[in-house]
Amino acid sequence: MVCTLQRRQAKKSRSRRVSSDDSAVEGAAATGTLSRSRSSFSWLPIDTVFILLFVVVAFLFARSYMAAERFFYFWDFAAYTGYLDQAAATIRDAGLRQGLAAIYKSTAEEYNQYFTLPLLPFALLTGGLTRVRFVEALAVLFVVPLCLVVGSITACLSGAGTDARHKRVQFWLGALFCLLLPATWAAVLRAYPDVFACFFALLAVSLYCNRGTTFSVRRAVCIGACLSVAMLLRRHFTYPALAFYGAFVIDQALAVWGDPERSGWPARLRGAVSRGVLVFGGHAVVLLVFGFLFVRNLLVNNYYGLYTSYMTPIPLLTQIIGDSLGWSLCGLAGLGWIAMFVVRRQTGLFFVFLYCVLLGGAWILVVRQMGQHYLLHFLLFLVVGLTGLTLLPGRSVIAGGVVALLALNMLSMTLPPDRSPIPLFLRPMLASSRPPLYRKDYAEMTRFMTTLRTVTAPGHMVFVGGSSERMNDDLVRHADPGLPGLLPAGSPVAVLPALRFVASPHVDSRDRYPLEPLLESSIVTLPDRAETHLDPKQQKVVLMTGRLFGEVSPVTRKETDTPQSEEISDLFRRDFVSSPESFAMENGTRLRIYRRVRPTPISIAARTLAWMRDVMGGKDPGGQNDWVSLTPLVRVEPQSGGRYLIISQPPAGASDTKPTTPAALGFAYIGDSRSVRITAPKTTSATLKAFVLDAKRGTTQPVPVRVTSESLNTVSVIKATPTQTSRLLYIVSSLPAGQSVTWECTSGP
Repeated sequence: MVCTLQRRQAKKSRSRRVSSDDSAVEGAAATGTLSRSRSSFSWLPIDTVFILLFVVVAFLFARSYMAAERFFYFWDFAAYTGYLDQAAATIRDAGLRQGLAAIYKSTAEEYNQYFTLPLLPFALLTGGLTRVRFVEALAVLFVVPLCLVVGSITACLSGAGTDARHKRVQFWLGALFCLLLPATWAAVLRAYPDVFACFFALLAVSLYCNRGTTFSVRRAVCIGACLSVAMLLRRHFTYPALAFYGAFVIDQALAVWGDPERSGWPARLRGAVSRGVLVFGGHAVVLLVFGFLFVRNLLVNNYYGLYTSYMTPIPLLTQIIGDSLGWSLCGLAGLGWIAMFVVRRQTGLFFVFLYCVLLGGAWILVVRQMGQHYLLHFLLFLVVGLTGLTLLPGRSVIAGGVVALLALNMLSMTLPPDRSPIPLFLRPMLASSRPPLYRKDYAEMTRFMTTLRTVTAPGHMVFVGGSSERMNDDLVRHADPGLPGLLPAGSPVAVLPALRFVASPHVDSRDRYPLEPLLESSIVTLPDRAETHLDPKQQKVVLMTGRLFGEVSPVTRKETDTPQSEEISDLFRRDFVSSPESFAMENGTRLRIYRRVRPTPISIAARTLAWMRDVMGGKDPGGQNDWVSLTPLVRVEPQSGGRYLIISQPPAGASDTKPTTPAALGFAYIGDSRSVRITAPKTTSATLKAFVLDAKRGTTQPVPVRVTSESLNTVSVIKATPTQTSRLLYIVSSLPAGQSVTWECTSGP
């Protein structure tokens, strides 16, 4: 009887304790009673020494790696240093308040400047950070804190009953493994700030795992805030946030229903729901306050569709990820996870496992993109798994072996294959090589850019073809301002005006046809063989330009062949002359320069556009407008509601002399509507003529244009058959000398 009463009292006591724990989300913050974190241990002077060692190692490694580089940076390799310079310049010129406002407004762009905030004090004090200093700052300010937060997670997973000494060992082992992991450094050494976003994503995981027996309001809100900051810093960290919520829901559901001896499940359910609301509430508030423009873009733009060209088949993606991370590390991490579940089933382990599995599964099965900065999504899986091996007997020996293997993988990553001392039979199991960026053709590329400056007249626009790490428009765009520093002192080329570039398209799912930038350009430079960085099937907008100028490599011919290809190529490039010089790149491809000698006729531009649509099979590029300019004197601006403005403009570099001859303007419609309506907002004497081009037959037929007058506005309604791949509707206007006009274009059913 006494035993029965004792069991009942113990059960009631346990129920009251559970109920108290579940309600802590509402009351812990008010009472100020928070339990000790699971990974907590007394801080000793040796811990400070370890942090200083981490800082020194990170700094020296980043400096030695960057000292070996000799490269022209472009795309994301150059973007983030440029954003830091831009933010610092705004603060210096307009003041701190305007500078911070500009950083907030940058959330409306594809890449925002929030990551610059920790770096700005150093940039302002030193007058700007060079690329080497930028990478060193990333290593010290971002990598070291990331290692510490990963260490807090591994210490938490060491078990609730573990002594402080063992927790400290697990903390520093996790931090050390993170510091020596190739995935930690792959993005940093290419000057990507993504490790900062990764820090906040894993800080949210750490706060959840280290909550102890209570879950305070403050902790819940901080978790949500960390997830939102990670998303704001880098958009692809939306997926870790989704993985966190998935693991959170499952973990909380198991906490509510998983223990049959616990009573009061409605109270536990209310507690779980309250925790979820607080986490999501903190997430939503921070995201809306500091990133409203970011959220709007996220909802309006179909980023998944825009980046489908970057998607990789799952088997190939899995192979690339394994090669980049190191198959040996992946295999040992898997064994470490098994050891953790078998040896010590500590609280929080299942949540971290769910987070890693959901994130990795989403990336491999749904996102299917690869890049050095995406390796950070697999970092926690590797570190926790490798730390789990140290739970087995012979912990010291295992830890030493893991450190040696990590060092070997770092060596494999940082050294070029031809200089690596690692035996060939071991290399497939180690992290793939990502040595310092180095161009063997550095001098030849400098000569190419020097020549490009000399043949380009002031005000002329330059089109750069190619889309690879060897040649692309962004490479030349970033290298040109630094060209004077690469030339001998007193070189006359150094004082020539900087070049002006048009935006070259690169990816079918994101960009547009290359016709408009080509028509606007006076100088075109192209490689004589296809230069792509994705599957050529996803970069036909790049291959089209090469084909127009006679580039007929097997890849280009395969992807751009139509019955009209040779004829269109002959017609289009007759308006250019080729420079006698060519420039050899490190892979044997030669760069050539073409100079425009006369404008491309509107009829030829229309036929070229029809050919490009034929190459794409009627599926226009993802960033293509329904209206396309056929002359450099016309600018197309999309408006809301399917409207477009067609704006006539003077040619680039035009003088102030008033023109005396009429201007011929042309633009085409490639949408799906049967009719279009073109309205001039004020009276104009510009005439409009419409034509339908049958590209396959090579014939052009005029289309009746009905002109009416509505409140002194000239209105033209053009009826035409539905647009097809081989049929193109285009409009020609004769604009009186010295006049400009803006047409508003809409399409009917």
